[in-house]
Amino acid sequence: LLFEYFIKNFDSDKKIEFSVNMALYLCYYLRINDKEVRYKLKENLKEKLKEFSQNENFLKIPETQVENITKQMVLDESKGIALNRALRENLFTIFICITNKIPLIIVGKPGTSKSLSIQIVYNTMKGKNSENEFFKDKGKIYRYYYQGSEASTAEGIKQVFDKAKKNQDSSKNNDINLVFFDEMGLAERSSNNPLKVIHYLLERDQQNSVPFLGISNWKLDASKINRALNLSITDYDINDLKETANSIAEALDSEFSNKYKELFEGLTKTYNEYIISKRQDIQENRDFHGNRDFYNLIKNAMRELINKKKFLKAFERNKKKEKNLLIRIGLESLERNFDGLEDSVDRIKNIFKKI
Repeated sequence: LLFEYFIKNFDSDKKIEFSVNMALYLCYYLRINDKEVRYKLKENLKEKLKEFSQNENFLKIPETQVENITKQMVLDESKGIALNRALRENLFTIFICITNKIPLIIVGKPGTSKSLSIQIVYNTMKGKNSENEFFKDKGKIYRYYYQGSEASTAEGIKQVFDKAKKNQDSSKNNDINLVFFDEMGLAERSSNNPLKVIHYLLERDQQNSVPFLGISNWKLDASKINRALNLSITDYDINDLKETANSIAEALDSEFSNKYKELFEGLTKTYNEYIISKRQDIQENRDFHGNRDFYNLIKNAMRELINKKKFLKAFERNKKKEKNLLIRIGLESLERNFDGLEDSVDRIKNIFKKI
């Protein structure tokens, strides 16, 4: 299905090579939740594609397409949204899947932009009223929301699907009636076994189905995952964090993001080392702090820089005073965002001081 879609809808000098590459990327590469395993798969696929492909980098084609489409989507830059790797993968996969009525399940830890992604796609795809010309003929999204919980029932889930299908049947244009299932992982824990109904709802033929997007903070049972295209968001490494920090800072103030780049790099390294050290702890709260704390850390530091603009201006010729002020901003931002555990503030501030 995806191969045929890319053949028909995307221009390329080598359509077969292009379409095979894109289909493999979406169906196999993105479902891997470990970066090292992804790398091995990438190399393996590159070798297998050599028979009819001259492309030395398996990711070159998909990453170009992901970039081309996601940069046209509507982002509220005033909120410091970082169009990082995870968000780009989310946005592109959602767009491709709902356009083709391919059910999609996204699995990733809190703070990996799952809910944000569907909001951005929703704000972007408004049919003829879309801001960008590319999306004007792609249909307007109507969401049918279901909140998963341990009290979820099969009847409740089926009602949402039925409502979306009814409105789709009565629609006279190419509107997209999307079932959005939030917190599927919580519903899977229900004693009612409500996700059993998902099996046949997702296996309907295209004519009788509606687009489906489910998100979960943790991996679901294979019987659910295998009935949809699966996107697994890998943990952020230091490069992902750097890209994220730069994007957030630049969205809030491009001049300061460049001028005080060293501060944001220091905070990024600090967070990365802190998370690595917490993973080594054998305790329940080792995941107490996560990506959202990091996002807020960068936003907090940038806002403090903006608030202290006068002082920074005055200290331009006194590098020692300027550096002391930047360190103080960093320490205060860390303290504000990484409290909550007995040793968390001291621990992360000590890492920052060493860096």
